[in-house]
Amino acid sequence: MHAGAGTQGNARQGKLAPHQESRPTRHRIGFTLIELIASAVLAAMMMVGLMSIVWSASRDLRQYRTSETTTFPTTLMAERLREDFQNSRGMQWNRDEVLLHGFVARNPSTGDSIWREGRVRYRLANTASGRILVRQQMGRPAEPMWVGVGTLRIESLDQLSPEDALASLPEAGGLPATPTVFRVLLLDPRGRSLLREVIHHGE
Repeated sequence: MHAGAGTQGNARQGKLAPHQESRPTRHRIGFTLIELIASAVLAAMMMVGLMSIVWSASRDLRQYRTSETTTFPTTLMAERLREDFQNSRGMQWNRDEVLLHGFVARNPSTGDSIWREGRVRYRLANTASGRILVRQQMGRPAEPMWVGVGTLRIESLDQLSPEDALASLPEAGGLPATPTVFRVLLLDPRGRSLLREVIHHGE
């Protein structure tokens, strides 16, 4: 009897053992709160680093453009201004604007002087990026010349009477004759000199 009972007990244990071994193991699904917080912090750090790189590149580009527009007029711009004033026969100016008449016409494609009679107006125009100096040949669109100009000023250095200074010549196009000596001043918005040119007309 005892042997049979032991045999039956072993049989029960033999039947239960496979059932116990086949119990499924639970696997963790998803992220814990700490892992989510760490991921968010890491993503924020990466975004800050990326924005820093973009901002630095944008700043360098602005500095390059500023340097380019600052150095450009000291050569080509100054030469074009000088040519227009030298080739003018009549000139009239007021605050931030000067009107020239004479052999100031230029080729619209190359910008080179073509030694033809014409009329040109230099003036300051307001834009979203600040004031700029534009050159407009009559009958043609305005041409941007210099960015960041605060003041355009003409100072006559002639020792003439007011009547002689306002006298007009036939080739002056109805404008007062161009002074024989005058100064052209371009100042930035802070009053610093960008261009200071003394023109000896006719030389």
